[in-house]
Amino acid sequence: MAVRIGDIDAPLFYAGPGQVNAQVPVEMSRNTAASVVVTLNGKVSPPESLLISSVHPGIFTYDKDGISRGAVLDESYALVTPSNPAARGKVIQVFATGLGPTDPAVATGEPGPANPPARLVGSTSLQASIGGVPAAIQFAGLAPSFVGLYQVNVVVPGGAPAGDAPLVLIASGIRSNEVMLAIK
Repeated sequence: MAVRIGDIDAPLFYAGPGQVNAQVPVEMSRNTAASVVVTLNGKVSPPESLLISSVHPGIFTYDKDGISRGAVLDESYALVTPSNPAARGKVIQVFATGLGPTDPAVATGEPGPANPPARLVGSTSLQASIGGVPAAIQFAGLAPSFVGLYQVNVVVPGGAPAGDAPLVLIASGIRSNEVMLAIK
């Protein structure tokens, strides 16, 4: 299987029934449309148009009991779940996509560097909200050693409600999907 966006072959991360995960090439011009075609077993799909924007934030999720929960790790690097809720005042790691350009820039298909890490560039304003309460961001950039995966280190605010609370990222005024975060 292959995915081509514009005139660039996109790196594939997963392909299965009804789902293909590919990285949109960072070399693509922003705020333009590109043609996407998929080749499978020698057959090429009809082209689909894809709008390429500077940012389109999305928090990775997992579903538990019909609830879309954020792919979030606590200060011990354990998955935040209802049985392992995040603590107020502690830093969590939120994993996302579509947060925009980084410094240093990282080529398509290359993992995020660890030292120095690839941070969001200053032109991308990023905010976090947990339970409707603004949350301080300590780091926002590519997750070291991963391709196309962003990591946002967020302090769970003291005023965040206990139990399930909505978590949202806002990049340059564009809201991500809303996910639930368990808080103690």
